[in-house]
Amino acid sequence: MYGPGYILLLVFTATHSVDSDASQNYFYLPKSEFELGIIECGEHLVDVAVVNQSKLNRRVLGVEAMCDLACCYGPADGDGTTIIDAGQTYKLAIQVLVKKPGPFVAPVTVYLEDKGTRRITVTITGMGVSDAISSAE
Repeated sequence: MYGPGYILLLVFTATHSVDSDASQNYFYLPKSEFELGIIECGEHLVDVAVVNQSKLNRRVLGVEAMCDLACCYGPADGDGTTIIDAGQTYKLAIQVLVKKPGPFVAPVTVYLEDKGTRRITVTITGMGVSDAISSAE
């Protein structure tokens, strides 16, 4: 009545019914590079859009906080974890503290629940200036 091809088709359908394109990542960042230009030293917020293309709710697992000689960066609220509803976009706030005048690069690592754990690097760059220099311009 039912041959081996039918069983194979049934198994394939059952394993691929959650998301129509198994090769597609669940999360998408429309923009992952941010050039802030010339900005005063101090704290700045950068909003990163994270789109959940899945048919299921998915989690942002966290944002890595780091410091180097020029700047510190990390999540603006808590540790950056949140749940993004299916088909929705979330605004992930990244805080950058420019510590001294000069160029800075903040390679912020965002961890996503995307067929396991996936890392995406959001790069934030700019040129920090002191208050005295920026007010003279």
